Amino acid sequence: MTNFVKVARTSDIEPGQAKIVDVKGKEIALFNIGEVTCPLHGAKFDVRSGEVLGPPAYDDVASYAVRVSGGDLEVDVG
Repeated sequence: MTNFVKVARTSDIEPGQAKIVDVKGKEIALFNIGEVTCPLHGAKFDVRSGEVLGPPAYDDVASYAVRVSGGDLEVDVG
């Protein structure tokens, strides 16, 4: 079952930027980029799937479906 929740406006996240939002008690990072690099360890992740793209990480991270509705960003938190 899908449960999309408005979390931000598209104008809130410029290209190349990120934003942390709280959705039903979960901290979720929103990115306006194609790949995320961990600032602590340098691991790389595919922002669309959470798949590890480069070490030292070996576990994928959670990802959520996102949609744009008008100027709103909505995340499916199930």
